[in-house]
Order: sequence, then structure tokens, then C-alpha cells
Amino acid sequence: MVTLPEPCQPMCFSRAIIQSNCEHGVISMQDERPLKILIISAEMVPFVKVGGLADVVGALPKSLQALGHDIRLAMPRYGQVDPTRFHLETIADAISLNMSNFQVPVSVRRGTVGDAIPVYMIDAPRYFERENIYGYTDDGERFILFCRGVLEALRFLDWSPDIIHCHDWHTGIVPNWMHTIYHDDPFYAQTATVYTIHNLAYQGIFGYRILEVAGVAAHGFLYPQIAELANVVDIMGRGILFADAITTVSERYAQEILTPTFGEKLDHLLRSRRERLFGILNGLDYEEMNPATDHYIHTNFDAQSLDKRPENKRMLQEQAHLPVNPEVPLLAMISRLTDQKGFDMLGQIIQPLLAQGVQFVVLGIGDQHYHEMFQNLAARYPEQVAIFLTFNTEIAQRIYAG
Repeated sequence: MVTLPEPCQPMCFSRAIIQSNCEHGVISMQDERPLKILIISAEMVPFVKVGGLADVVGALPKSLQALGHDIRLAMPRYGQVDPTRFHLETIADAISLNMSNFQVPVSVRRGTVGDAIPVYMIDAPRYFERENIYGYTDDGERFILFCRGVLEALRFLDWSPDIIHCHDWHTGIVPNWMHTIYHDDPFYAQTATVYTIHNLAYQGIFGYRILEVAGVAAHGFLYPQIAELANVVDIMGRGILFADAITTVSERYAQEILTPTFGEKLDHLLRSRRERLFGILNGLDYEEMNPATDHYIHTNFDAQSLDKRPENKRMLQEQAHLPVNPEVPLLAMISRLTDQKGFDMLGQIIQPLLAQGVQFVVLGIGDQHYHEMFQNLAARYPEQVAIFLTFNTEIAQRIYAG
């Protein structure tokens, strides 16, 4: 039987992540006891980054820890995450995970962020030691394996969280599981889920087989009232439907996604859960994003020493193999290269812009046709355009500074 969360009263999300245990009894505004919170995400800095999701997940646990809570994180151990560089230790070997009609052994490694905050990494080389983070035909299976691995790793570690905070479609199956196959599991009897939408356009849409892999095929499709989703599996939609609380990146965006214009076909579902939906503006990690102390940039500066900043522009021009000229305007973009980010519009105006004599630096990865567009521009305008087809924290910080 599928059980849905009971309604709860609206609350400020400054406490929503902490007070979302609606089914098991909402934590009162006066309850200040430390909570055990697991943050689960497909990416996080400093380990791996494809977009802004990684920045948020890297910064949030430090703030929650400062409030006195027991914070732990979980992510896949991608091939790009070097165990030696990040001092990973293996804490569990060969945990067997059920993936429909076969078993997959995974190991669990542990790293840390901030002030010794544990990061559990699910290590399954067949699924995660690949050139890219996303973009494979078996992405559904990959991230279901990851989520299953996280839940079973917690059981192995005997650490039962009060709240599991899930991010984007890659982890949307977890709230679904909490109300289906894990519903009667005593280990998770007091666990609530918070689901954060960073990018509603990427929903994790797959066919019926993914339900079998996830072990929820008996419950079938869930959106008969939405024609486009009636016969597909939308994993983000499942996260929205089953989570005890839903958050997104700003109060305004939380309102916008309730409309057909911005709701990406999930506006009907979101409106049905609007009493659980909270908008929280993303913030910066002031320790990491501080030019006065940033060890990645050439010359540190602050608001009282802006005269030092031009040295960073010079070094960025050198690294990008552009002519060093303090008088030339240097424009930059750090982004996933997709239509959603406006690169289709940029493609229409970039050549007239370059005709003004500016320099342009791009850092990011995304759709292949945008890779080719910027590569062609860099070949045609080698003294004006530089592109870094990667996500690299060191280069990103130097771009911000320069």
C-alpha cells in the first residue's frame, strides 16, 4: 500500500528542514534538540561539481552543524574523486544491494568536509567510474543503486537519521521508498524526508522498467491526471509527491513553479502539495567565497584593497591564453551549457559582442552543440575567446576574482 504524508501546517523553512517530520509528529517550534540529518546528493564541492547544486550541498552542512545538529552527507564515489587526494577510508566492503532480479555489491568510503563532517561515498566502479557524471542511458539505474546503497549503508553503520534531505531527481526515489518498501522498516520508523528542487527541468524521466529496478512496480504509474506523465516514470515527481516537506531555491521560484509557465508539467502536482512547499534563497559559503583568503587566486583582496584585484585579471588572461591587456573588458560565464541557461540567446549575439573588442571566457560542460559552438568561436577568435570544457573549482575562483 502506498501511504502519503499527512498534511502539516505551513512554517518558515528556516526550520522546515528541521521540522518536517509530519507523519511521525511535527517537531514543535520550541523543540531545540539536536537532530540527525543526512544530506544526499549526486554532487557536492569539493569533491565533484557539475552545477550550483554542488555548491549548495557543500555549504549547507556547515551551517546546520553550527546550529548543533549531527550532519552527515552521502554521494557516489565517482572516478573523478581520488581516494588519496581526499583521504578516503573504506568503512564497509561488499554490501549487497537488490536491483530487481540481481544483486550488486558496493563498498562505502568515508571522507570529510568542514569541521570533520562525514561524507559517505557509495563505491560501485561499474556505475560511477565513467568519464562524465551524468548523461548515460542507465542513469536511472545508477542513481537508484546509489540511493539504495545509502540507505543500506546507514543500516550497516547503525545511524538512523531524523531527516533525510534529498536533492534533485537523482534522489527523488528516497521519499517514495519511505512510504512504500521502507514504510514498515523499524530502522526508518522515525525518519522524515525533505526534498529540494534545484532544477525542475531535469526530472529523471524513464520507462516502466525503472519501477522494477526500484522495487515499486507493484504501485504502478502515479500521475493519470497528467497526460504527458501518465505512462512514464518521473522520479522528481515522486520526490515531490511523497516528501514530508519540499523546498526550492527562492520564495519567488516556489511561487513560479505552481504555474503552467514555469511548472514543467508538474505544476498540478506542486499545487496539490503547496502547503508543504517552501522557498529558501540560496546563499554563499563566506569561508570559501572570500577573496581576502581564497588560496586559489593569485592576489588576495577585499573591499578596502580593490587596487590589488587587476592582478587576478592579468593572471586569468594568461591562463586562458588571451592577450594581457588591463583596458580590454573581460566577460565570463560559469554555467552548465544548456538552452535553459540562455546559451541559445547568447549564440545569437556573441559575434556582434565580440566585434566590440571584448574578451570572453567560458567555464562549464553541457550540450554537445554548445561545446562545438564555443570551440568554433575560440578557433575563430583566439585572442578573444577561451573555453574550459570542465567544472574546476580552481579555475572558477580565478574567474570570479579576475
